[in-house]
Amino acid sequence: MKQLVLLTLFVFMIGLASGQSTSNLFNQNSLNDKAVEVSLYPNPATDLLNIKITDPDSHELSLNVYSIIGTKIETKFQKLDNDTYQLDIKDFTPGYYLFTLRSKDGKVNKTYKFLKR
Repeated sequence: MKQLVLLTLFVFMIGLASGQSTSNLFNQNSLNDKAVEVSLYPNPATDLLNIKITDPDSHELSLNVYSIIGTKIETKFQKLDNDTYQLDIKDFTPGYYLFTLRSKDGKVNKTYKFLKR
């Protein structure tokens, strides 16, 4: 876990330094090359973050939020419809957070960043 956090932070910092979108740097095709599309909006957010996951097998994915230093944040996602979830972030400390999707076997499939203002 510590190595994953350090790698994530390293890749994140490279993305910030180069001006690239870090969401593209984190994408890993470990979902058997299935097209998974994720939208986080609004980003930056103040109170509520909406997460839209377009994946036929999204019921097999787990959703997690981590601080930028890798601490897992206990969260409850409210399911709005088949592919949209909502996360209450009003009590989060302002800053960057990482949102991860994990397959049922525990592999991190996608990681995205969002900003809480």
